[in-house]
Amino acid sequence: MEAGIELLKTLQERGIPIDLQAINSILWIGGDLAMLNHVLQLYIPDNRDPLSPALGGSEGHELLKAAAKSKEGTKILQILWKHRVTDINRLPKIIPSSKSDPRHLTELMMNHELQRQTPLHCAASVGNAAAVEWLILKGARPELDNQGGNQYDVAKSRERDEVIHIFEKYGWKPSEKGKRFNL
Repeated sequence: MEAGIELLKTLQERGIPIDLQAINSILWIGGDLAMLNHVLQLYIPDNRDPLSPALGGSEGHELLKAAAKSKEGTKILQILWKHRVTDINRLPKIIPSSKSDPRHLTELMMNHELQRQTPLHCAASVGNAAAVEWLILKGARPELDNQGGNQYDVAKSRERDEVIHIFEKYGWKPSEKGKRFNL
């Protein structure tokens, strides 16, 4: 791990920026948490402005969702939170590049599941109870996915009893299809 950090420092010294691909690589291959923390410290957004918010928008949202699904979910979420990747209630809309583009239908079909998922949907779907509780304590709200169900419904449909127990502990209930509810 120390050799990896030294390599990252050398790359940065030579003007090679740490990009989003480096962060994704660490998350997807189950990299060391200290390495992830270090890469996030070195990361400069694509606009090369170190004063820009660090991983905002869809980039940060996808990292939060990946973290929520992982075995080390809570630890990774804490590291991301420390680096201001905090938009846990974001519901991205995938907008096709062009309606006249023949890839339009394929793009919609491939991404329809992802359109209205929060990191809490992801954690509930895989049964990551610790991440579910952490996200609720950080302010995750009930949100409807593209099928009209909330995060509790996702856990219920996948029989994630430990996650359902956490939702109930905090007063969450199943949704009424197509309606938002207030806690």
